[in-house]
Amino acid sequence: MPSLTARAGEGLTLLTPGASCSAAQADAAAGLFERSGKVVRVPEDQHAVLGPLSSGGPAYVLYLAEAMIEAGAVRGVPRDLARELVTQVLTGTAAWLREDSREVATLREKVCAPGGAGIRRVAALDRHAVRAAVVSALGDAPPGLSPG
Repeated sequence: MPSLTARAGEGLTLLTPGASCSAAQADAAAGLFERSGKVVRVPEDQHAVLGPLSSGGPAYVLYLAEAMIEAGAVRGVPRDLARELVTQVLTGTAAWLREDSREVATLREKVCAPGGAGIRRVAALDRHAVRAAVVSALGDAPPGLSPG
């Protein structure tokens, strides 16, 4: 199912052709969905596992963006300016992540100088178990679904 990000041309569709679907039919379906973003072909048994990362993903990113904008407001930054900055940070970071195949932790280290403000703020997130909360929220299958 395409995500709402498809409206921006950056949607994500997980595609699983059925057993009776020919390669040409699967390609045609992929071509249709590619008009709204990226298509990733996956086995059917992976949908429950991948769903939290794909279809729910925008909600988690927007949750973080909202928190970043609010943090700016707490520091006296007008929300419209904070939103503009956060939007560009997300856009630039996504482009960097797409283009650079190094481990994500390695990329993060590039913007977190030892002893700098960035690494201290990441440490504060770790003290509040943000990473563990995200892994728990996305790693647990909703009631009634088993991840595999």
